[in-house]
Amino acid sequence: MKRAIILLGLLCFHGITVHRIQAQERTITRADSTRIEQALRLIGLEFTWEEIGQMQRTLQGNLAGYESLRSHPVPNDLSPALYFEPLPPGYPVPGIEIRPQFSEPEMVVKPDRDRAGLAG
Repeated sequence: MKRAIILLGLLCFHGITVHRIQAQERTITRADSTRIEQALRLIGLEFTWEEIGQMQRTLQGNLAGYESLRSHPVPNDLSPALYFEPLPPGYPVPGIEIRPQFSEPEMVVKPDRDRAGLAG
């Protein structure tokens, strides 16, 4: 069932995107129930009007999120994020210095066999 909902969302979003590309000047501002119904018929699924309304709100939120992401210009010389630092810039990292403590082994017994017989 979850796969079907994901597929439905992708089909609806694809339909909105294709329509936007074809319309050039005219932009889609909402995912209407007609497109959702068409995608449902294409997949062969049936949902209640309440579920379709919920899908419509979710798709509308996804569309707004994608439009927000696309509104920020990304230059070609921007390198990808390869390092994740969850702390805000300038936040002091509390340093705790813990030194390892090594001790001499108490008694080490050498194996009776010669070195050729050992794994390695």
